[in-house]
Amino acid sequence: LMWVNNLNEIIPNSFKDKESNITIAGASFAHAGIYTCISLNKLGEDSIIAEVKVIEDYLPVFAGIIAATVLVLLIVTLIVFSMYYKKKKTGQYNLKNGKIPTKNGNVAQNGKDTSIPMGKLYTA
Repeated sequence: LMWVNNLNEIIPNSFKDKESNITIAGASFAHAGIYTCISLNKLGEDSIIAEVKVIEDYLPVFAGIIAATVLVLLIVTLIVFSMYYKKKKTGQYNLKNGKIPTKNGNVAQNGKDTSIPMGKLYTA
């Protein structure tokens, strides 16, 4: 048994248990076409034709595009978050009048006026 492609090139094959198989590793669109299996013996010759169609598998391509998109979005999100976080943690606040409100001369703590008078704690 032998296999011949549409360019009359003999294709290497394997023959096992009355079956002949061909394997095309890394098949591309160039491998598509008509293949003929020819059998020769002392009683004569016979052949059968098979059409080979190569179908592209786009799943790995789509998975790669989706993974790259997610990675880019994650990086952009981290950059925006780090800029926002840095701005809030470094004390860059926007005060309208620039003065700290006080009541009775005491500075409020945690937004509440403790009304504790300021005085000397130690005298020498």
